Amino acid sequence: TNGLYIGSVFSQGQSEVTVTGAGSILSSNQIALYNDSILTINDGGQVSTNNIYYDNFSFINDPSSTSTINFDNGTLRLTGSSSFIFNDFTASNTINLEAGGGTIDTIGNNVSVFNNVVFVSNFLAGYSLS
Repeated sequence: TNGLYIGSVFSQGQSEVTVTGAGSILSSNQIALYNDSILTINDGGQVSTNNIYYDNFSFINDPSSTSTINFDNGTLRLTGSSSFIFNDFTASNTINLEAGGGTIDTIGNNVSVFNNVVFVSNFLAGYSLS
């Protein structure tokens, strides 16, 4: 798809997308997370995208809302160069690295991570950047 939007700009309530299992691939040009949304990539699942970010429509989003990305033996494959993956993922939004770890595969593209991004893990040794 050209764009995948997880959550709703105009309404509250949790939205969740899970990509799980070897051979499971979610592919989208860009992925935006909104109000209280969760993206989980686990058990060999893969998400392929040029960019993934929190869309902070401050005039619409509930300031108390959060978005979460969970990795547990999952892969985020970045299919193009990007100067701002995880844009607007600050301390109020979470990127969790579970026991299975996670891989961010740039496949040789030039990628920069948003300056204020916070990774949370008790298992940081499972995280790799390639």
